[in-house]
Amino acid sequence: MNDLVSRIQDTIDMKGISYLARCDSLHQMLQKLKSKYSVTEETCEIELAAKFRRQLNSVPKSRNLEDWLSELERTHAQCDERNLLGTRPGIIVKEFIDAIASFDQAFADQWDSIISRGELHNIDFLKIIQHFRNWRLQRAQ
Repeated sequence: MNDLVSRIQDTIDMKGISYLARCDSLHQMLQKLKSKYSVTEETCEIELAAKFRRQLNSVPKSRNLEDWLSELERTHAQCDERNLLGTRPGIIVKEFIDAIASFDQAFADQWDSIISRGELHNIDFLKIIQHFRNWRLQRAQ
């Protein structure tokens, strides 16, 4: 039993050691570690929303743009299921437009103009991505 306690103490940082100082049993030690380090639902949601924002602001320079768009859609869907991105889709659309400006300024300018005129009717994140895909296809022809 002492070997197991020693092994646990060897694997945690110094702050964790002091956190366990008053534990009288292995069970108590494991319970304290679980309560301190286990991931909560709130933590998962915060991490997911942060992941979406990081992905949104990391437009690929060399990687396949379609892979990036697909990954954004997947992460957005996960966030949307949990209502993590707010109730105003125009904000996420604007963030996408700002992010994509480094890759395609003409597309961003066109949509910034639409937004400034207040004409962003019924355009959500998935629709703006589809508009961007269509734009790219038209420009490729």
